[in-house]
Amino acid sequence: MYSITVYDQVTADGFCYVWNETLGERGSNEIRSMLYLYINEHLSKETKHLVITSDSTVAQNRNQYVTAMMMYAVQTTPNLLSIQQKYLEPGHT
Repeated sequence: MYSITVYDQVTADGFCYVWNETLGERGSNEIRSMLYLYINEHLSKETKHLVITSDSTVAQNRNQYVTAMMMYAVQTTPNLLSIQQKYLEPGHT
């Protein structure tokens, strides 16, 4: 089983997306899909600036695929002007 958890610090709501290895892996495609799903289904329509904090795993978070999804989300999501991604110190997650 794989999972990704999104915690909204403004509303204190948590969202956990879970899938098994027959549906996908745990790479950047799955991470970006779940983040995009969260942005489209749960992000407040009034949100203008989104800050995402993630670990420094290159294979999952720190790569061109997740960055491209964020650029696409800013271009296609009404009112969303920017997404900033912050990385935790490697080895501290």
